[in-house]
Amino acid sequence: MCSFDTVVAAHGEAVLFRLKIDYERLLSPHKAVDYFIYWAGPSGPKLTLLPRWYMTELEILAAEKGGSWNRTQRITMGIRGTGLLLTGCEGGFVVAELQLNVDKLEDSDAPLEGKLIRLCSDREAVATGTDKWEVKYTTARGGKAKFGDLCGWWRTDVVLPYGNYLCWVDYFRGIIFCDVNHHSPDLQYLSLPLEYVPLGYPDPLCIALPECASPRVER
Repeated sequence: MCSFDTVVAAHGEAVLFRLKIDYERLLSPHKAVDYFIYWAGPSGPKLTLLPRWYMTELEILAAEKGGSWNRTQRITMGIRGTGLLLTGCEGGFVVAELQLNVDKLEDSDAPLEGKLIRLCSDREAVATGTDKWEVKYTTARGGKAKFGDLCGWWRTDVVLPYGNYLCWVDYFRGIIFCDVNHHSPDLQYLSLPLEYVPLGYPDPLCIALPECASPRVER
């Protein structure tokens, strides 16, 4: 799942995918990337276009002219690490991407922290156009999980929904849980039962396979 024209995630009857769109009003020559949700419900399929997470050239110029550009949150989404979670309310969902603070990867004593880019929405918000992307800065619950638990590296291989959480999984490290629909989301970490975890970028030729044992909870 490393393309901009691909299925990103799925949960229940919903499938999240993204497409490159030719859009002339961008500041850069790059194509826009828009997200859609395909719903396969009993009343028939439907398609929902999610709000733009990027700004157009006119919006940027207007923000600069109005003096609000420096206060505007810049949102940059990548090509991996985005998940979909259906919530309890009818038609409710959260699309979220977790971006860890990579500047602290080598600070083993620093609590795990990152930036959560999310869209919390429901059927009414989609219909009225009131849903929007937001940035939440999140850290480890109780400061327990540390960057040292990641051994100097993190690569999201898959994002999975679980209960009220989205789970960012690194096959060579572990799982980061985040209650993405909470007003103040935090992070929890669960290491995978690996006999050996290499420092830095993992070498798939020497990494040990997970044993058939219960995973251990870090701190």
